[in-house]
Amino acid sequence: MELQAECLGGVFMGSVWDSLDRPEEDWEDLLDLYRDGEDVQATVRTHGKSHNIAAWLDKGFRAASPQACNTWTAPSSKVA
Repeated sequence: MELQAECLGGVFMGSVWDSLDRPEEDWEDLLDLYRDGEDVQATVRTHGKSHNIAAWLDKGFRAASPQACNTWTAPSSKVA
């Protein structure tokens, strides 16, 4: 569910991005921060791997629709 929340956050960001007057490079920099984030090794992973967090965030941003955020039907490799 955390990755779905990231995706929905991306949908919101995509809906307001132009009003923030930010260049595309800023979005890519934000995604890089997520991608380069350190994956925490825990007994139970609840938030997904950093590259999957970035992927779902970007998916929501680009799709601009909550329909893109169906993590329940995604392959397990995309929600790990």
